[in-house]
Amino acid sequence: MKRFAMAAVLIFVCVAFSWSADRTGKYALSAQFTNVSSHELALGKMLNNRNMVLANISAGFSSTSEETEFNNQTNEGPSTSAISISLIPEYRTYLRPQSSVTPYWGVFVLMGYSQSTTETPSGNTTFETTHSGISFGAGATIGAEVFLNRAISLAAHSRLLRYTMSMDTSESGTPTVTQKSTTNSFALSLSPALYVRIYF
Repeated sequence: MKRFAMAAVLIFVCVAFSWSADRTGKYALSAQFTNVSSHELALGKMLNNRNMVLANISAGFSSTSEETEFNNQTNEGPSTSAISISLIPEYRTYLRPQSSVTPYWGVFVLMGYSQSTTETPSGNTTFETTHSGISFGAGATIGAEVFLNRAISLAAHSRLLRYTMSMDTSESGTPTVTQKSTTNSFALSLSPALYVRIYF
C-alpha cells in the first residue's frame, strides 16, 4: 500500500512538472467566462518560463428601454444604448512556474473608450443625450492558475489596484449644450473573475 501511495505521488509530481514544463515562447489565448455583460479576451506570450506579456481586450454592450401603460394606452419612455471597449496590456510574473498550480502577480496599463446614447420621447419630439468618455490608467493584478494539462488551464484573476483618469463629454439639447469633466479615481478591490486559457 505504501509503495502504491509513493508511486502515485511520484506520478503526480512528474505529471505536474510535465504540464508546466518549459512554456518559453508559447502563445496563450484566454477568455473570461464569469461576466455576461462584458466579454474579455487576451493574447499572451511567454517570454520565459516565469514571465508573460499579455494584451487584454474587453468589450461590452447594453441596451435598455422603458414604457408605461395607462388606461390601455402604452407610452414609450427613455431608451439607452451603451458600448465600451478597453485595451489592457499586462506584464505578468509566475511565482511557481514549475508547478501545476501557480500564483502570479502583474502590472498593467489601461486605455478605454465608452459611449452611451439616451433617447427620450416627448410628444412628437425625441430628445437625445450622448455621453462619451476616454480613460487611461494603471494598476496591479494578482491571481492563481491551475494547469489541467499541457495546453489548458483555469485562472482566478483580479485587478487588485487601479488608478484611472477619465475624461467625459456630454452633449444634449438643441442647440447642443456640451459639458466636459475629468475624474481621477483610485480603487483597491478583490473581485476575481475566472478565465480559461489555451497554450499553443
